Amino acid sequence: MSKRNENRPGYKKTKVGWIPEDWECLTIKEVCSQPVSGFSAKGNAEAVSPNDSNIGVLRLSCIIEGYFNSYENKKVVQADIPKVKTPISKDTMLISRSNTEELVGVVCYVEKDYPNLFLSDLIWQVSAKSSEILSIRWLTNLLLTKEYRRKIAARANGTSGSMKKITKGGFLTLPIPLPPLPEQKKIAGILSVWDRAIEQVGKLIDAKLRLKKGLMQQLLTGRMRFPEFNHETHERHEKDKGELPEGWKKSKLGWIPEEWEICPVRQFGTVTTGNTPSKKEPENYGKGIPWCTAVDMEHKYIVQTEVELSEIGAQKARILPSGAVLITCIASIGKNAIAKVALATNQQINAVIVNNHNDNEFFYYAACQNEHRMLRYAGQTAVPILNKSEFENMLFIRPHLSEQRRIASVLSTCDKEIELLKKKQEKLKEQRKGLMQKLLTGEVRVKADGAVI
Repeated sequence: MSKRNENRPGYKKTKVGWIPEDWECLTIKEVCSQPVSGFSAKGNAEAVSPNDSNIGVLRLSCIIEGYFNSYENKKVVQADIPKVKTPISKDTMLISRSNTEELVGVVCYVEKDYPNLFLSDLIWQVSAKSSEILSIRWLTNLLLTKEYRRKIAARANGTSGSMKKITKGGFLTLPIPLPPLPEQKKIAGILSVWDRAIEQVGKLIDAKLRLKKGLMQQLLTGRMRFPEFNHETHERHEKDKGELPEGWKKSKLGWIPEEWEICPVRQFGTVTTGNTPSKKEPENYGKGIPWCTAVDMEHKYIVQTEVELSEIGAQKARILPSGAVLITCIASIGKNAIAKVALATNQQINAVIVNNHNDNEFFYYAACQNEHRMLRYAGQTAVPILNKSEFENMLFIRPHLSEQRRIASVLSTCDKEIELLKKKQEKLKEQRKGLMQKLLTGEVRVKADGAVI
């Protein structure tokens, strides 16, 4: 029970804690319809557009931090189209009834109809019994608070260590505070302002990511050149052209500028594979040297890690200098980073200590651009593995050092802009969480005209 507003004048004690005297304490069953689910139709990897004539069934990943991502669906195979039964309707709430312990019961609000998208059997759709009593958008916000996320998770059960389920009874009997409808709508409206701001920043991030991807494709293949290198911008020539285009040459990786070259990874620098000091010897771990695994590689630069090695453990590891480029070559292939401090890694990671004839930032971007080739080298196995020898011999395109630095500078600027936008988005999300907590518990009141009580 929440102790917010305890003994505060104008508040009363209920099953859900202290709430304003003009609020009610009811169960979800009293204000919502029975949850309905769908059919888990067979589909393929292709997603359908919400506006086309194809039929899609929702994936669990369509519910993201309270937001509905309509593109997280799979196209239903022809034989299963007659079996789908519950289309996505406007002004409803979707609930992940079966998921991991962290995500079971997560919800999102649906603003409009999606007649060609249907529920799977793992997702519920819920609407208000009466729009004169409940704003379903308001309820969605309430169920996204930390307190209600904990309450829903506590009601989930299951024998699997990873997947949990919540029953209709467990969900519908959950008690909730209920403000008067005008206040519900005002609260939902205020939070929607933050939602729109978060969404707009998200669109800017997506646009910057698309720009960066395009620049990488152009700059790292020589299709786009900088004026200071005295070359005009060339269009890539098709391989079947009969004549050799001026200023270009044919290579094992396609057409490239004639002063560029193709070389194996080992010519960029020294390749070192990490290792794991014995975890049976606790003295190997503690505060000291960062020890990087794929889990730590969520950002371009690695400064600190979840696990560190002690001085004893560091002596048993392979310490890398600041600036080493870290390439995940087992399982999580495609996760790359740059060490900003001296550190060690586990055996999942091959590090390249880039030599003075090459730029480490350029090599980082070249590795990111060649993710698909690394996956192909690793093969189609349960745990993809790109061993050190194969990695060292992989061929990359290499411009001269000065052009490497220029390319890396442009791409680094893109990354910095993306990182600033992500920080702005996170700040907005934190502001929204704080405001949501105050408004949905009645700690801060708003009137229908927007005035704060």
